[in-house]
Amino acid sequence: FFIVFGSVLAFPVLKLHAQSGFEGTITWAVSIPQMGDDEKHELKLNIKGDKLESELDLGGMGYAKSFVDPSAKKVYSLMTGMKAGRVTDLQSDSSLKASESGVVLKPTGKKDTVAGHTASEYTFKDAGGDVSVSACSGFPKILSKLGDQLMRDQQDGKMQGALNQLSKMGLFPVKVVVSKDGEEQLSMEFVKYEEKKLDDALFVAPTDIKYQSQPQMGGGTN
Repeated sequence: FFIVFGSVLAFPVLKLHAQSGFEGTITWAVSIPQMGDDEKHELKLNIKGDKLESELDLGGMGYAKSFVDPSAKKVYSLMTGMKAGRVTDLQSDSSLKASESGVVLKPTGKKDTVAGHTASEYTFKDAGGDVSVSACSGFPKILSKLGDQLMRDQQDGKMQGALNQLSKMGLFPVKVVVSKDGEEQLSMEFVKYEEKKLDDALFVAPTDIKYQSQPQMGGGTN
């Protein structure tokens, strides 16, 4: 489970520290057909400057949570109700740039409407299969900058690189679909964003969990 969850959520929040600005929650709907689950699960990204906490509602299974520790440059992931989790190092900016340089992002000319926003579709090939990203402008600049934080690929970082390219174009991804051999594996769809005050305690990973070290995650360290 953590391989799937980790491949969806890696957040280079450190590079936003100097820019900062957004405090609040971005809500997504996630489905993971590759796990035999076609239901839409609520994913909340709670952001405060360079801090980030995410929580994916998996119904009876509980919540999958992730915490970014900007000072330690670590990401902690866990499932509620379990006493074990994982800790991963954030990737360097040079690794992110290498991932981005290997991505060929193609506009398809197709339009999609997501949560009232008209978005243009882009596609690229990834180690995990074919990826479709629908993105649009018209969001606050800080959200466009956050767009490159919403996903990464567990294999070679191409997902992270593609979203970073869209971010530089001032576009915010509102829908991402990953398919393999014509079968949908994973999808994320934007629901809403809310600017609001968040308690600092929300961003502190539990200390009563045994965290196992895992490979490096996508991210920036500026």
